[in-house]
Amino acid sequence: MAIDILPTIVEATKAKLPKKKIDGKSAWGLFTGKTDDSPQEAYFYYYRVNELFGVRYGKWKLYFPHTYRTMEGQELGKDGLPGNYKMVDLEEIELYDLEKDESETRNIANEHP
Repeated sequence: MAIDILPTIVEATKAKLPKKKIDGKSAWGLFTGKTDDSPQEAYFYYYRVNELFGVRYGKWKLYFPHTYRTMEGQELGKDGLPGNYKMVDLEEIELYDLEKDESETRNIANEHP
C-alpha cells in the first residue's frame, strides 16, 4: 500500500520516521525475506475516488455492492490494442474466508451476518 512506502524506505535506509504519527508500516521484512507476514492488519479497497468497494481483515475479505469491470470470459486484446471489458454489477454484500477459499468461490455472507 502506498502508505507503507515511507516507513519501508526509512527502515531500509536506517533513517528516522517523522515525529507525527503515520498509519503506514514497513514492509522491509517481506522484501528481504525475513517474514511472510503482512505488516498491515486490514486493507481497504477503494475505486473511483472515495468509494469503498471492500475490506480485507485477516482471513476475511468483504465486498460491498458496486459495479466493476473485468476481462474474465472476454476476448483478450491483440496487436497492442486492448480487449473489451465486461461490466459486472455486484448487488449484494459478499464475504469470503480466504484461508478456506483463496479463489473466492464460496460467498459465506449469509452464514456470517
